[in-house]
Amino acid sequence: MDPWLFRRISVRHLIDGDAFDVIGRVIARTDTDVTLMRRDGRVEVVHVAAIAAAREVPEDDGRHRAAHLVSIESLTAMLERVSRPLATGQRVLVADLPQVQGRHTPNDANIQTHVENPHLSAQLTLCGDWLAIDSIRIAPSANRSSACRDLFDVASTWARARGAVHAWMITDESDNELATDLRALGFVEV
Repeated sequence: MDPWLFRRISVRHLIDGDAFDVIGRVIARTDTDVTLMRRDGRVEVVHVAAIAAAREVPEDDGRHRAAHLVSIESLTAMLERVSRPLATGQRVLVADLPQVQGRHTPNDANIQTHVENPHLSAQLTLCGDWLAIDSIRIAPSANRSSACRDLFDVASTWARARGAVHAWMITDESDNELATDLRALGFVEV
């Protein structure tokens, strides 16, 4: 696997003689293009021939704003990019992902995956510094709080290896049991 995948880099590239800077995580790289995902989930393709300078940007989770302080406008734009627009009767809960010990290297180049076990299933999507947890199904026979904790542990490890520091989850306003379980994991409603 490409050792540059999911590293945050700063790239200065030239377009018609003008210099532009892009900072993002490498999500794909070929001989001709580098595809970067910005913090807000926007994707930008930079032509290798146009790159004037590039460097790795050190990881510094301390400079990230807490998840619950991100503006609803920014969050709504990301939701529409990778998930779906918020419908009537739905709410968004956000959380900071827990720190993981050591550097975890992803074993694949995916920015989206499906998690499934006998008790639950969910769709995970990377969106810049955010993890979208979507399409959650918890088996009626499962212990909901335990299933949510297991999902959050797996999702956090997968997302942290790809540079995410926050997570969001869309729930129905009527599903207070799920919201309670998520709040116990550090999620707050925005």
